[in-house]
Amino acid sequence: MSKQTIVVGKDGSLRGIYSPLVASLAQSVGQPDVRRASHVDPTGDLSQAALAYIYNHMGDGNKFVDYLPNHIAMGCEAYIPRPEAAGLWWADMLPVGHGVLGPWSPADRDKALAAEVAFLQEHHIPTGDLFPPAR
Repeated sequence: MSKQTIVVGKDGSLRGIYSPLVASLAQSVGQPDVRRASHVDPTGDLSQAALAYIYNHMGDGNKFVDYLPNHIAMGCEAYIPRPEAAGLWWADMLPVGHGVLGPWSPADRDKALAAEVAFLQEHHIPTGDLFPPAR
């Protein structure tokens, strides 16, 4: 049996990393409010916010992402993944006010998922309500 962590807030609310066990517990004590805390995505599926974070906050971010101040198709600034970043996996922790973890190679999606879970557990399963947005 795998270990599950449930965090009980001062207001009695429960937080946990989604699993059938956590979902069942949440339903047994009331109406669950399920929110996404993070995303694990390949480079091509990352949000503009995640691409901007990589470009602006990672030492070699411009190796993975190009910045286009006047992207014609979008009519505004845009961050575009570079071809050499195709297939890399990232754990986007921006929804909980943190950065983007990674990258992992195309074959290492499971490592990205494990890093996402470890981060959430180390930070007591944060929600966006607990942290200010990452800049």
